[in-house]
Amino acid sequence: MEFFFRPDIKAEHILAKIKESLCPKNFEITIKEAYDGFVSAKASKILEDAIRAAGYSVRFSEMPSWTDAINLYKYVGCDSVIFGPGELHLCHTKNERVRVKDVIMAADILVALNSIL
Repeated sequence: MEFFFRPDIKAEHILAKIKESLCPKNFEITIKEAYDGFVSAKASKILEDAIRAAGYSVRFSEMPSWTDAINLYKYVGCDSVIFGPGELHLCHTKNERVRVKDVIMAADILVALNSIL
């Protein structure tokens, strides 16, 4: 099973609750991987500035899946954000698609980001 939870909730807390609920009932639990989420410290503000500079409204959300951003943050302390066109719930599925207007918007934002950096 996979569990995803908000960055303010620690994996250790979730694992303790699961063990508390299941272990008294003779369940064996094997944890393969457990990661704490994180909230960007600086990168999200830089991206927010670029989005506004490009003339778009800003909308942040939680990332409901694993990405390499976890490894970048955990192992080398790299602050990062996930950004791109498309519909997240369709990513890496047979129904994945990206609207041209979303690609244009992403391009506008990347141009603005380059001017900020």
